[in-house]
Amino acid sequence: MENIHFPRLLTFNCHEAWVHRLENIGAIIDILDGLPGRYCHQWDLGVRPLPRNSTLLTLEQVLAARPSYDCIIAHNITDLLDCKSLPGPRILIIHSTLHGRMRQHGLGMPPEQLKALVRLYLDWVGGHAVAISPLKGKSWGFTEDIVASGVDVGQYNPWGGEVAAGLRISNQIQNRKEILLWEFHQASFQGVPLRLVGFNPDMPGVFPSQSWDDLKSILSSHRFYVHTAHPDLEDGYNMATLEAMGAGLPVLGNRHPTSPVEHGVSGFLSDDPRELGQYAKLLLHDQDLAGRMGQAARRKAAASFPMEGFVRKFQESILKAREKWPRRKAPDFYFSPAEKDPDPKVRLEARNGELLPLGVAFRGYWQEGEIEKAVSILDEMMQKLGLARDIEIHDLRELIQIVLGVIEQIKKIQDDQSATVLLQTMLESFSSGDSLAPNSVPA
Repeated sequence: MENIHFPRLLTFNCHEAWVHRLENIGAIIDILDGLPGRYCHQWDLGVRPLPRNSTLLTLEQVLAARPSYDCIIAHNITDLLDCKSLPGPRILIIHSTLHGRMRQHGLGMPPEQLKALVRLYLDWVGGHAVAISPLKGKSWGFTEDIVASGVDVGQYNPWGGEVAAGLRISNQIQNRKEILLWEFHQASFQGVPLRLVGFNPDMPGVFPSQSWDDLKSILSSHRFYVHTAHPDLEDGYNMATLEAMGAGLPVLGNRHPTSPVEHGVSGFLSDDPRELGQYAKLLLHDQDLAGRMGQAARRKAAASFPMEGFVRKFQESILKAREKWPRRKAPDFYFSPAEKDPDPKVRLEARNGELLPLGVAFRGYWQEGEIEKAVSILDEMMQKLGLARDIEIHDLRELIQIVLGVIEQIKKIQDDQSATVLLQTMLESFSSGDSLAPNSVPA
Protein backbone atom coordinates (compact mmCIF):
# COMPACT_ATOMS: atom_id res chain seq x y z
CA MET A 1 0.00 0.00 0.00
CA GLU A 2 1.38 3.40 -0.88
CA ASN A 3 1.42 6.43 1.40
CA ILE A 4 -1.43 8.83 0.85
CA HIS A 5 -2.57 12.08 2.41
CA PHE A 6 -5.63 11.82 4.64
CA PRO A 7 -7.20 15.25 4.93
CA ARG A 8 -9.15 14.78 8.17
CA LEU A 9 -8.91 12.47 11.18
CA LEU A 10 -10.91 12.40 14.41
CA THR A 11 -9.30 11.09 17.59
CA PHE A 12 -10.23 11.11 21.24
CA ASN A 13 -7.95 12.84 23.76
CA CYS A 14 -6.25 9.81 25.22
CA HIS A 15 -2.52 9.11 25.53
CA GLU A 16 -1.31 12.55 24.46
CA ALA A 17 2.16 11.26 23.64
CA TRP A 18 0.69 8.72 21.21
CA VAL A 19 -1.85 11.12 19.69
CA HIS A 20 0.90 13.72 19.18
CA ARG A 21 2.62 11.31 16.78
CA LEU A 22 -0.34 11.62 14.41
CA GLU A 23 0.98 15.01 13.32
CA ASN A 24 3.53 13.07 11.28
CA ILE A 25 0.72 11.53 9.21
CA GLY A 26 0.20 14.88 7.43
CA ALA A 27 -3.52 15.20 8.17
CA ILE A 28 -5.88 17.72 9.73
CA ILE A 29 -6.69 16.32 13.17
CA ASP A 30 -9.78 17.00 15.27
CA ILE A 31 -9.23 15.99 18.90
CA LEU A 32 -12.20 15.33 21.16
CA ASP A 33 -11.44 17.03 24.47
CA GLY A 34 -13.21 17.65 27.79
CA LEU A 35 -14.45 14.09 28.09
CA PRO A 36 -15.58 12.72 31.47
CA GLY A 37 -13.96 9.75 33.17
CA ARG A 38 -10.37 10.67 32.21
CA TYR A 39 -7.68 11.44 34.75
CA CYS A 40 -6.95 14.59 32.72
CA HIS A 41 -10.10 16.22 31.31
CA GLN A 42 -8.28 18.57 28.94
CA TRP A 43 -5.27 18.08 26.70
CA ASP A 44 -2.22 17.97 28.98
CA LEU A 45 0.37 20.41 27.66
CA GLY A 46 2.79 19.05 30.24
CA VAL A 47 2.94 15.84 28.20
CA ARG A 48 2.93 17.24 24.66
CA PRO A 49 1.98 20.37 22.75
CA LEU A 50 -0.98 20.05 20.45
CA PRO A 51 -0.11 18.27 17.20
CA ARG A 52 0.37 20.43 14.13
CA ASN A 53 -2.84 21.08 12.17
CA SER A 54 -5.01 19.98 15.10
CA THR A 55 -8.08 21.47 16.78
CA LEU A 56 -9.61 20.68 20.17
CA LEU A 57 -13.37 20.11 19.98
CA THR A 58 -16.00 18.79 22.34
CA LEU A 59 -18.01 15.68 21.57
CA GLU A 60 -21.14 17.82 21.48
CA GLN A 61 -19.64 20.10 18.83
CA VAL A 62 -18.66 17.18 16.61
CA LEU A 63 -22.00 15.40 16.98
CA ALA A 64 -23.85 18.61 16.14
CA ALA A 65 -21.72 19.46 13.09
CA ARG A 66 -21.28 15.83 11.92
CA PRO A 67 -18.27 16.53 9.69
CA SER A 68 -16.98 13.86 7.34
CA TYR A 69 -13.83 12.06 8.51
CA ASP A 70 -11.46 9.82 6.62
CA CYS A 71 -11.00 7.85 9.82
CA ILE A 72 -12.20 7.95 13.44
CA ILE A 73 -9.61 6.79 15.99
CA ALA A 74 -10.91 5.36 19.28
CA HIS A 75 -8.78 4.24 22.21
CA ASN A 76 -11.25 2.14 24.19
CA ILE A 77 -14.79 0.75 24.12
CA THR A 78 -16.27 3.95 25.57
CA ASP A 79 -14.80 5.93 22.67
CA LEU A 80 -16.42 3.56 20.18
CA LEU A 81 -19.80 4.05 21.81
CA ASP A 82 -19.38 7.83 22.07
CA CYS A 83 -18.79 8.10 18.32
CA LYS A 84 -21.45 5.54 17.48
CA SER A 85 -23.63 8.01 15.58
CA LEU A 86 -20.78 9.28 13.37
CA PRO A 87 -20.55 7.32 10.11
CA GLY A 88 -17.13 6.54 8.70
CA PRO A 89 -14.16 4.19 8.98
CA ARG A 90 -13.01 3.64 12.55
CA ILE A 91 -9.98 2.22 14.30
CA LEU A 92 -9.74 0.88 17.85
CA ILE A 93 -6.22 1.32 19.23
CA ILE A 94 -5.25 -1.51 21.61
CA HIS A 95 -3.01 0.26 24.16
CA SER A 96 -3.10 -2.38 26.92
CA THR A 97 -3.32 -6.12 27.38
CA LEU A 98 -6.77 -7.55 28.01
CA HIS A 99 -5.93 -8.87 31.47
CA GLY A 100 -3.95 -5.76 32.36
CA ARG A 101 -6.88 -3.51 31.52
CA MET A 102 -9.34 -5.69 33.42
CA ARG A 103 -7.16 -5.72 36.55
CA GLN A 104 -6.46 -2.01 36.41
CA HIS A 105 -10.13 -1.10 36.15
CA GLY A 106 -11.55 -3.94 38.23
CA LEU A 107 -13.80 -5.18 35.42
CA GLY A 108 -15.87 -8.12 36.58
CA MET A 109 -16.70 -9.98 33.36
CA PRO A 110 -14.84 -13.04 32.01
CA PRO A 111 -11.99 -12.00 29.69
CA GLU A 112 -12.94 -14.31 26.82
CA GLN A 113 -16.47 -12.96 26.76
CA LEU A 114 -15.29 -9.36 26.70
CA LYS A 115 -12.88 -10.25 23.90
CA ALA A 116 -15.69 -11.90 21.92
CA LEU A 117 -18.02 -8.94 22.34
CA VAL A 118 -15.42 -6.39 21.26
CA ARG A 119 -14.66 -8.45 18.15
CA LEU A 120 -18.37 -8.86 17.45
CA TYR A 121 -18.97 -5.14 17.83
CA LEU A 122 -16.06 -4.17 15.56
CA ASP A 123 -17.34 -6.59 12.95
CA TRP A 124 -20.80 -5.10 13.35
CA VAL A 125 -19.70 -1.49 12.76
CA GLY A 126 -16.99 -2.29 10.21
CA GLY A 127 -14.20 -1.27 12.60
CA HIS A 128 -10.52 -2.17 12.48
CA ALA A 129 -8.27 -2.97 15.47
CA VAL A 130 -4.66 -1.78 15.66
CA ALA A 131 -2.45 -3.03 18.50
CA ILE A 132 0.65 -1.12 19.58
CA SER A 133 2.59 -4.34 20.27
CA PRO A 134 2.37 -8.07 19.49
CA LEU A 135 1.74 -8.91 23.15
CA LYS A 136 -1.23 -6.57 23.36
CA GLY A 137 -2.64 -7.66 20.04
CA LYS A 138 -2.39 -11.33 20.98
CA SER A 139 -4.08 -10.77 24.35
CA TRP A 140 -7.19 -9.38 22.64
CA GLY A 141 -7.04 -11.68 19.62
CA PHE A 142 -6.21 -8.82 17.23
CA THR A 143 -2.94 -9.80 15.58
CA GLU A 144 -3.72 -8.64 12.04
CA ASP A 145 -2.28 -5.16 12.42
CA ILE A 146 0.55 -4.27 14.82
CA VAL A 147 1.83 -0.68 14.69
CA ALA A 148 4.62 0.01 17.16
CA SER A 149 5.22 3.54 18.37
CA GLY A 150 7.84 5.53 16.51
CA VAL A 151 10.65 7.54 18.09
CA ASP A 152 12.31 10.55 16.47
CA VAL A 153 15.66 10.57 18.28
CA GLY A 154 16.45 13.98 16.78
CA GLN A 155 13.78 15.59 18.97
CA TYR A 156 15.69 15.06 22.20
CA ASN A 157 18.38 17.15 23.86
CA PRO A 158 21.95 15.82 24.01
CA TRP A 159 22.25 13.52 27.00
CA GLY A 160 24.28 14.85 29.93
CA GLY A 161 23.33 12.60 32.83
CA GLU A 162 24.57 15.14 35.34
CA VAL A 163 21.84 14.23 37.84
CA ALA A 164 23.08 11.13 39.67
CA ALA A 165 19.63 9.58 39.93
CA GLY A 166 17.38 7.20 38.07
CA LEU A 167 14.12 8.23 36.42
CA ARG A 168 10.74 6.63 35.90
CA ILE A 169 7.77 8.21 34.11
CA SER A 170 4.38 6.68 34.86
CA ASN A 171 0.81 7.78 35.54
CA GLN A 172 -1.66 6.28 38.03
CA ILE A 173 0.88 3.96 39.62
CA GLN A 174 -1.37 3.02 42.55
CA ASN A 175 -3.93 1.53 40.15
CA ARG A 176 -1.29 -0.39 38.20
CA LYS A 177 0.97 -1.88 40.86
CA GLU A 178 0.61 -5.46 39.68
CA ILE A 179 1.11 -4.46 36.04
CA LEU A 180 4.26 -2.47 36.88
CA LEU A 181 5.70 -5.04 39.32
CA TRP A 182 5.77 -2.22 41.81
CA GLU A 183 6.90 -4.29 44.78
CA PHE A 184 9.87 -5.50 42.72
CA HIS A 185 10.57 -1.90 41.67
CA GLN A 186 10.61 -0.74 45.29
CA ALA A 187 12.78 -3.63 46.44
CA SER A 188 15.27 -3.09 43.61
CA PHE A 189 15.77 0.64 44.07
CA GLN A 190 15.51 0.96 47.83
CA GLY A 191 18.13 3.47 48.85
CA VAL A 192 18.84 4.46 45.23
CA PRO A 193 18.11 8.09 44.22
CA LEU A 194 15.22 7.84 41.76
CA ARG A 195 12.79 10.47 40.51
CA LEU A 196 9.19 9.62 39.62
CA VAL A 197 7.40 11.83 37.10
CA GLY A 198 3.72 11.59 36.17
CA PHE A 199 0.14 12.11 37.29
CA ASN A 200 0.06 10.46 40.70
CA PRO A 201 -1.80 12.80 43.10
CA ASP A 202 -1.85 10.13 45.80
CA MET A 203 1.97 9.94 45.89
CA PRO A 204 3.55 12.86 47.79
CA GLY A 205 6.35 14.62 45.96
CA VAL A 206 5.52 13.10 42.57
CA PHE A 207 4.48 15.58 39.89
CA PRO A 208 3.94 15.58 36.12
CA SER A 209 6.31 17.44 33.83
CA GLN A 210 5.42 21.08 33.18
CA SER A 211 5.89 21.02 29.42
CA TRP A 212 7.38 19.00 26.58
CA ASP A 213 10.58 21.04 26.88
CA ASP A 214 10.65 20.34 30.63
CA LEU A 215 10.18 16.62 29.99
CA LYS A 216 13.02 16.57 27.47
CA SER A 217 15.24 18.39 29.98
CA ILE A 218 14.38 15.83 32.67
CA LEU A 219 15.26 12.98 30.30
CA SER A 220 18.59 14.43 29.24
CA SER A 221 19.75 15.19 32.79
CA HIS A 222 19.16 11.86 34.55
CA ARG A 223 21.58 8.96 34.69
CA PHE A 224 19.35 6.00 33.79
CA TYR A 225 15.74 5.03 33.21
CA VAL A 226 13.63 2.34 34.92
CA HIS A 227 10.90 0.14 33.48
CA THR A 228 9.57 -2.95 35.26
CA ALA A 229 6.50 -4.84 34.07
CA HIS A 230 4.65 -8.11 34.60
CA PRO A 231 5.42 -10.23 31.51
CA ASP A 232 1.79 -11.37 31.21
CA LEU A 233 0.22 -7.94 31.68
CA GLU A 234 2.52 -5.41 30.00
CA ASP A 235 5.33 -5.17 27.50
CA GLY A 236 8.97 -4.97 28.50
CA TYR A 237 8.83 -1.36 27.32
CA ASN A 238 6.30 1.43 26.93
CA MET A 239 6.33 4.74 25.09
CA ALA A 240 8.20 6.47 27.91
CA THR A 241 10.86 3.75 27.82
CA LEU A 242 11.37 4.18 24.07
CA GLU A 243 11.61 7.95 24.50
CA ALA A 244 14.16 7.54 27.29
CA MET A 245 16.23 5.30 25.01
CA GLY A 246 15.87 7.85 22.21
CA ALA A 247 17.11 10.52 24.62
CA GLY A 248 20.22 8.45 25.38
CA LEU A 249 19.42 6.86 28.75
CA PRO A 250 20.35 3.26 29.57
CA VAL A 251 17.37 1.27 30.87
CA LEU A 252 17.15 -0.92 33.96
CA GLY A 253 14.37 -3.45 34.50
CA ASN A 254 13.30 -7.02 35.02
CA ARG A 255 13.99 -9.70 32.45
CA HIS A 256 11.13 -9.63 29.97
CA PRO A 257 10.74 -11.50 26.67
CA THR A 258 9.72 -8.30 24.83
CA SER A 259 12.32 -5.95 26.32
CA PRO A 260 14.31 -4.03 23.67
CA VAL A 261 17.19 -3.70 26.15
CA GLU A 262 20.33 -5.76 25.51
CA HIS A 263 21.72 -6.67 28.90
CA GLY A 264 25.13 -5.15 29.49
CA VAL A 265 24.97 -3.12 26.27
CA SER A 266 22.02 -0.70 26.42
CA GLY A 267 21.06 -1.32 30.03
CA PHE A 268 20.80 -3.97 32.70
CA LEU A 269 18.10 -6.59 33.26
CA SER A 270 17.67 -8.81 36.30
CA ASP A 271 14.92 -10.58 38.21
CA ASP A 272 16.98 -10.29 41.40
CA PRO A 273 16.13 -7.00 43.16
CA ARG A 274 19.50 -6.88 44.92
CA GLU A 275 21.40 -7.41 41.67
CA LEU A 276 19.37 -4.78 39.82
CA GLY A 277 20.02 -2.33 42.64
CA GLN A 278 23.75 -2.98 42.30
CA TYR A 279 23.56 -2.21 38.59
CA ALA A 280 21.83 1.07 39.41
CA LYS A 281 24.58 2.02 41.85
CA LEU A 282 27.21 1.14 39.22
CA LEU A 283 25.68 3.63 36.78
CA LEU A 284 25.38 6.26 39.51
CA HIS A 285 29.12 6.01 40.10
CA ASP A 286 30.19 5.66 36.46
CA GLN A 287 28.72 8.43 34.31
CA ASP A 288 30.88 7.47 31.33
CA LEU A 289 29.53 3.93 31.36
CA ALA A 290 25.99 5.26 31.53
CA GLY A 291 26.74 7.50 28.56
CA ARG A 292 28.10 4.65 26.42
CA MET A 293 25.17 2.40 27.27
CA GLY A 294 22.74 5.24 26.64
CA GLN A 295 24.16 5.77 23.16
CA ALA A 296 23.61 2.07 22.46
CA ALA A 297 20.01 2.47 23.68
CA ARG A 298 19.59 5.49 21.38
CA ARG A 299 20.82 3.52 18.37
CA LYS A 300 18.47 0.65 19.26
CA ALA A 301 15.47 2.98 19.49
CA ALA A 302 16.30 4.62 16.16
CA ALA A 303 16.76 1.27 14.40
CA SER A 304 13.85 -0.70 15.89
CA PHE A 305 11.24 2.05 16.41
CA PRO A 306 11.74 4.63 13.64
CA MET A 307 9.11 7.33 13.26
CA GLU A 308 9.03 6.66 9.52
CA GLY A 309 7.96 3.09 10.21
CA PHE A 310 5.11 4.25 12.45
CA VAL A 311 3.88 6.72 9.83
CA ARG A 312 3.98 4.19 6.99
CA LYS A 313 2.27 1.42 8.94
CA PHE A 314 -0.42 3.64 10.41
CA GLN A 315 -1.24 5.05 6.99
CA GLU A 316 -1.70 1.43 5.92
CA SER A 317 -3.94 0.88 8.97
CA ILE A 318 -6.18 3.75 7.87
CA LEU A 319 -6.45 2.18 4.43
CA LYS A 320 -7.43 -1.14 6.02
CA ALA A 321 -10.11 0.61 8.08
CA ARG A 322 -11.45 2.29 4.94
CA GLU A 323 -11.61 -1.11 3.22
CA LYS A 324 -13.55 -2.65 6.11
CA TRP A 325 -16.06 0.17 6.46
CA PRO A 326 -18.16 -0.81 3.38
CA ARG A 327 -18.35 -4.38 4.73
CA ARG A 328 -20.04 -3.33 7.97
CA LYS A 329 -23.07 -5.32 9.07
CA ALA A 330 -24.83 -2.56 10.99
CA PRO A 331 -27.57 -0.80 9.02
CA ASP A 332 -27.20 2.87 8.15
CA PHE A 333 -29.74 3.97 10.76
CA TYR A 334 -27.39 2.70 13.48
CA PHE A 335 -25.04 5.60 12.67
CA SER A 336 -27.77 8.24 12.73
CA PRO A 337 -28.25 10.72 15.59
CA ALA A 338 -30.56 9.28 18.21
CA GLU A 339 -33.11 12.05 17.81
CA LYS A 340 -33.40 11.33 14.07
CA ASP A 341 -33.78 7.56 14.34
CA PRO A 342 -36.98 6.22 12.81
CA ASP A 343 -39.69 5.33 15.29
CA PRO A 344 -38.93 1.70 16.23
CA LYS A 345 -42.61 0.85 16.38
CA VAL A 346 -43.18 2.12 12.83
CA ARG A 347 -40.23 0.12 11.56
CA LEU A 348 -41.49 -2.92 13.48
CA GLU A 349 -44.95 -2.66 11.94
CA ALA A 350 -43.40 -2.28 8.49
CA ARG A 351 -41.47 -5.52 8.92
CA ASN A 352 -44.11 -7.25 11.00
CA GLY A 353 -41.38 -8.07 13.52
CA GLU A 354 -41.88 -9.38 17.00
CA LEU A 355 -38.50 -9.09 18.72
CA LEU A 356 -37.72 -5.38 18.90
CA PRO A 357 -40.10 -4.52 21.78
CA LEU A 358 -38.61 -7.39 23.73
CA GLY A 359 -35.08 -6.15 23.04
CA VAL A 360 -36.05 -2.67 24.20
CA ALA A 361 -37.63 -4.12 27.34
CA PHE A 362 -34.50 -6.20 28.03
CA ARG A 363 -32.40 -3.05 27.67
CA GLY A 364 -34.65 -1.10 30.04
CA TYR A 365 -34.65 -3.74 32.76
CA TRP A 366 -30.89 -4.25 32.41
CA GLN A 367 -30.21 -0.54 32.82
CA GLU A 368 -32.50 -0.37 35.84
CA GLY A 369 -30.73 -3.30 37.47
CA GLU A 370 -33.81 -5.53 37.37
CA ILE A 371 -31.86 -8.57 36.22
CA GLU A 372 -34.58 -11.13 36.95
CA LYS A 373 -37.01 -9.30 34.67
CA ALA A 374 -34.32 -8.91 32.00
CA VAL A 375 -33.66 -12.67 32.04
CA SER A 376 -37.40 -13.32 31.78
CA ILE A 377 -37.52 -11.15 28.66
CA LEU A 378 -34.49 -12.98 27.28
CA ASP A 379 -36.33 -16.28 27.81
CA GLU A 380 -39.25 -14.96 25.78
CA MET A 381 -36.96 -13.85 22.95
CA MET A 382 -35.31 -17.28 22.91
CA GLN A 383 -38.72 -18.95 22.77
CA LYS A 384 -39.70 -16.90 19.73
CA LEU A 385 -36.35 -17.72 18.08
CA GLY A 386 -36.77 -21.43 18.78
CA LEU A 387 -33.68 -21.52 21.02
CA ALA A 388 -33.53 -23.85 24.00
CA ARG A 389 -31.92 -22.56 27.19
CA ASP A 390 -29.89 -25.64 28.04
CA ILE A 391 -27.87 -24.13 30.90
CA GLU A 392 -28.85 -22.46 34.12
CA ILE A 393 -27.73 -18.86 34.52
CA HIS A 394 -25.67 -18.43 37.67
CA ASP A 395 -23.37 -15.55 36.79
CA LEU A 396 -22.52 -12.91 34.20
CA ARG A 397 -20.37 -15.28 32.14
CA GLU A 398 -23.27 -17.64 31.48
CA LEU A 399 -25.65 -14.76 30.77
CA ILE A 400 -23.22 -13.31 28.21
CA GLN A 401 -22.96 -16.68 26.47
CA ILE A 402 -26.72 -16.79 26.04
CA VAL A 403 -26.98 -13.17 24.87
CA LEU A 404 -24.23 -13.78 22.27
CA GLY A 405 -26.15 -16.78 20.96
CA VAL A 406 -29.35 -14.75 20.76
CA ILE A 407 -27.56 -11.93 18.90
CA GLU A 408 -26.09 -14.35 16.38
CA GLN A 409 -29.51 -15.91 15.73
CA ILE A 410 -31.11 -12.49 15.32
CA LYS A 411 -28.40 -11.51 12.83
CA LYS A 412 -29.21 -14.63 10.78
CA ILE A 413 -32.81 -13.46 10.31
CA GLN A 414 -31.52 -9.93 9.53
CA ASP A 415 -33.41 -8.22 12.36
CA ASP A 416 -30.82 -5.44 12.54
CA GLN A 417 -32.64 -3.25 15.06
CA SER A 418 -33.06 -5.95 17.69
CA ALA A 419 -29.45 -7.07 17.36
CA THR A 420 -28.30 -3.46 17.68
CA VAL A 421 -30.27 -2.97 20.91
CA LEU A 422 -28.73 -6.05 22.52
CA LEU A 423 -25.20 -5.21 21.39
CA GLN A 424 -25.48 -1.64 22.60
CA THR A 425 -26.77 -2.82 25.98
CA MET A 426 -23.89 -5.24 26.49
CA LEU A 427 -21.17 -2.83 25.37
CA GLU A 428 -22.51 0.08 27.44
CA SER A 429 -22.52 -2.15 30.50
CA PHE A 430 -18.92 -3.22 29.94
CA SER A 431 -17.63 0.27 29.22
CA SER A 432 -19.03 1.49 32.53
CA GLY A 433 -17.41 -1.40 34.42
CA ASP A 434 -20.74 -2.95 35.49
CA SER A 435 -20.68 -6.49 36.80
CA LEU A 436 -23.09 -8.88 38.42
CA ALA A 437 -22.65 -10.74 41.65
CA PRO A 438 -22.86 -14.54 41.22
CA ASN A 439 -26.18 -14.70 43.04
CA SER A 440 -27.78 -11.76 41.26
CA VAL A 441 -28.95 -13.77 38.24
CA PRO A 442 -31.83 -16.20 38.76
CA ALA A 443 -31.45 -19.79 37.70
